[in-house]
Amino acid sequence: MSRVNLGAKGPVMAEPIALRYTVTPDLLRRAVVAWQHPFDPKKRRWPMRVVVPIMIGGVISAVLAMTGVYDRLGSRVVAGFVVGFVVGFFVMLAFQKYYAAQIAGHAADLVVRQGGTHAVFDDTGIHMENQLGHAFTRWGAVDQVIAMPGATVLRIGAVVYPVPDGALVGGMDGDGFRTRLTAWLAP
Repeated sequence: MSRVNLGAKGPVMAEPIALRYTVTPDLLRRAVVAWQHPFDPKKRRWPMRVVVPIMIGGVISAVLAMTGVYDRLGSRVVAGFVVGFVVGFFVMLAFQKYYAAQIAGHAADLVVRQGGTHAVFDDTGIHMENQLGHAFTRWGAVDQVIAMPGATVLRIGAVVYPVPDGALVGGMDGDGFRTRLTAWLAP
């Protein structure tokens, strides 16, 4: 017997949605940035990594020149400060990229170890089980339901749970799935 849930968009049938799927490392990577970057982050990131340090170096040079420090220390010392700042900035970016890659690698290893996921979504929350364990999450913990190409992402704090559209059953598409989840999330 189905229950009726009066969600944000009117009555919604409260039949549970049971799915079986496997989260791939690529799907997880795309889900992690889905809520941070509504655009493709690769398209706009590189100019900022070059322009920002040069602009900051220019501002530092201008401030030093206007305050007279440039005259007292000499152009080589000031140029050394600016070059040191820019080099330090790029070293920081390199370390950031290295540690981000390490974290992504650990996450990918975990996704592979967890294997397939069996998830049941109903009006009480989300029941998930895989080879590593099981969890139940109430709807009050879910912060966002996000659409991304080929999947739906549930964001719970800093954790994301991608659900591939290919796992949807009964003729349901991604939009219909997100509508049901949003209705359960609303009350």
